[in-house]
Amino acid sequence: MENFFEVGLMLVVLINISYFVFLVHEHKGQLSKKYSFFHIHNEICKKSLGGTATNKDDDIFLKMALKIRTFSGWSVVFWLALSFMFPKIISFMQ
Repeated sequence: MENFFEVGLMLVVLINISYFVFLVHEHKGQLSKKYSFFHIHNEICKKSLGGTATNKDDDIFLKMALKIRTFSGWSVVFWLALSFMFPKIISFMQ
């Protein structure tokens, strides 16, 4: 039970990485030119730190950055809530 916090954190990281890959592949066809996966990653990182959309591709990068930040934030909130509540629920049921 003491490893639930670490296991939950690893699951959150894996789920967020999977969501990032899914999101990139979902929006890759909408971009005006062919970007490599790492170029898309760099553009999303730039836009998530703050940036403006100057063309259609930048708008798509901003949308992806917003979706990733929102998903990551909620997944961390749920992970923290479950990691603190799950052991209490188990001990209550025993």
